[in-house]
Amino acid sequence: MKINFKTSKIVLISVLLCGGIALLHSFLSPAVYKATLQISIDTGNAASPLTKNFESWQSYIKEQTKVMKSNDLLEKVIERLHLRLSKKFAVREPVAILQKVIRLNNIRGTNLINITTYMDNAELASKITNTLAALYISQTEENKFELTKEAIAWLKGANEISKRIADAREAQQKFIKENNLELLKEELEAANDQLTKLTKEKEQKDTQSKELESRLKEINAFLGGGDKENLFFLLKNNLNLLELKNAKEQINLKISNLKSVYEESHPEIIKLRKELEQVDRGRDEIVDNILKNSNAELAAIKKHTVYLDKEISDTESKVSLLNEKAVKFDDFSRKVEIEQKFYNEFLDRLKDGQFSFVQVTNLGLLSQQEAMAAPVGPRKTRNILLGILMGLILGNIISYVMQRKKSAS
Repeated sequence: MKINFKTSKIVLISVLLCGGIALLHSFLSPAVYKATLQISIDTGNAASPLTKNFESWQSYIKEQTKVMKSNDLLEKVIERLHLRLSKKFAVREPVAILQKVIRLNNIRGTNLINITTYMDNAELASKITNTLAALYISQTEENKFELTKEAIAWLKGANEISKRIADAREAQQKFIKENNLELLKEELEAANDQLTKLTKEKEQKDTQSKELESRLKEINAFLGGGDKENLFFLLKNNLNLLELKNAKEQINLKISNLKSVYEESHPEIIKLRKELEQVDRGRDEIVDNILKNSNAELAAIKKHTVYLDKEISDTESKVSLLNEKAVKFDDFSRKVEIEQKFYNEFLDRLKDGQFSFVQVTNLGLLSQQEAMAAPVGPRKTRNILLGILMGLILGNIISYVMQRKKSAS
């Protein structure tokens, strides 16, 4: 077998170089220590308040791992241990550094969570692990206490709600007993109909009153101005006045014809003049009767309007009172419905186990011993073997490339 010493030399140099670098890195790198502590979570009640209705304890445990690495809890660890005084944590975001060095692992199929801290300081790794576990347990116990107080307050509130429901129902039954609801509905409907009828009648009377007042004003204006002749035109719908008007026109026509033949003192003309005076007196009597009747009608309308105003006011008061009773009954019904709904929601929440007083999640350390740090790195033997392996691979790659170039040339 022919050995290519040049290729072997390249591989040897590569192995020595990579192995040396790995050896140097292993001895120069600071030691890494691991501190681990186990926390157990009792799964006695899958519907504990602390589960927040998660489907299973596995999902609850996953949620708790997020709580353990939350910014708030890790900030408390930093404050408790004064980590900001340490060079490693004297940065803008010390919480991010702490999140990187902490590992949380749930042992599959169990309720155990491993809290592990990797640090180059054994004492600090132990302190961080123990402090995180203690703060988490303390915070969870505080939450349990607050939830228990809240649940007790809910039970007290349930008794108050139950009493309010009973009081509301009693008031509702009393109201029903004192007021016939069917009769109340009929009375309210009848009162509204009566109010509509009275309002419409009053509007009609107001219109009639305005028309009469306008008519009387016009008649009095003619009478005051002495223009009685035009009353025939103003009151043209009056048949008696119409007959008098026609009679007067005929008499005047006869007088006009006689005057063309006789003097004013002629007996026929004098007779016709007397007939004209009788027509005028008849007209005045009719006008006086019209004024008298119109004033009497106007007075009657106004009197009836006053009566209608009172009836409308009384009916409005009655409608208002009936509406108040209807609204009051609706308020009683609504109050009972709201209180009952609120009470049912509470019972549903209690049934679903959102408040538990007997089985409450228990947290604790798997053992009473504190976490002790043990060195886990650097792994010198592994690093050196990896360096040698990389050297062999790199040397062979370089040798292969050089032979390909030589063959090509």
